[in-house]
Amino acid sequence: MPRKTPDLVSVADLEGVPETLLMTLYNRAVESRRPNPILVDRKAEKMVARIDYDFTKFGEGRITHPIRASVMDEWLQRFLDRYPNGTVVNLGVGLGTQSARLDNGTATWIDLDVPEVIALRRRFFEEGTRHRMLAASAFDAAWMEDLDAEAPTFFVAAGLLMFFEPEEVRQLFVRLADRFRTAAFAFDVIPERLSEQALAGEAEFGGFTMPPMPWHLDYDRIYELETWHPRLEVVARRDYTEGFRMRWRLLGLLSLIEPLRDLYMGTLVHVRLRDTDQAPSSASQS
Repeated sequence: MPRKTPDLVSVADLEGVPETLLMTLYNRAVESRRPNPILVDRKAEKMVARIDYDFTKFGEGRITHPIRASVMDEWLQRFLDRYPNGTVVNLGVGLGTQSARLDNGTATWIDLDVPEVIALRRRFFEEGTRHRMLAASAFDAAWMEDLDAEAPTFFVAAGLLMFFEPEEVRQLFVRLADRFRTAAFAFDVIPERLSEQALAGEAEFGGFTMPPMPWHLDYDRIYELETWHPRLEVVARRDYTEGFRMRWRLLGLLSLIEPLRDLYMGTLVHVRLRDTDQAPSSASQS
């Protein structure tokens, strides 16, 4: 008897920012099928095969999203090595597959996104005692009340923060820093030039036009994040070519020239919360 083909999953209700999750999923799946891939993501490959969507609009695949996932996996793995029973909160999770790649059998995973995305995610992932899905905006403080503020927590925000206003992003970090005792963050930031292009409707990837992206921060300004709250400490910043220059070819070399890097290259950022007794006073930061 021939094997039954699974029904295709419709994504017709995804528009605007939620639709961008399909681009990141596709790019990870394309990279996963390459020889010597930056990231192996079999789950992404399977999801792309089941989703009813014209992925050809994204072209042949970009390496930015596999690189982002690989670097954030590295940072998160260090956290889980230190806190194997910790909590991982993936803000704007989309169809991210980090839990499938890194689950250690003891960590708690919380996937948070808007309702239409969580409904789609439930077609591919199951909840359990250590894996929850929350239908909410990352900028709605109510979801934080359900989390144990004393538990070591790692927040991931991949491809999310740039779609919001700068003050909204700042307030999110302030609320998290005020509430959680031990926490770290992994997220990405776009350069000012890309933000300007997106706001003008001119940021195109293949046949896909990116929604407006108001928040930006160039590589050489990343440490300004530490002025948002006394407990915020930038642990690492990486452009997308660091460690992957051969895959970028000429662009990998051009990124060594700072003005050119800031024209086209985003930044991957790792931030942690200082212990309260180690944080500088507000006066010292003013």
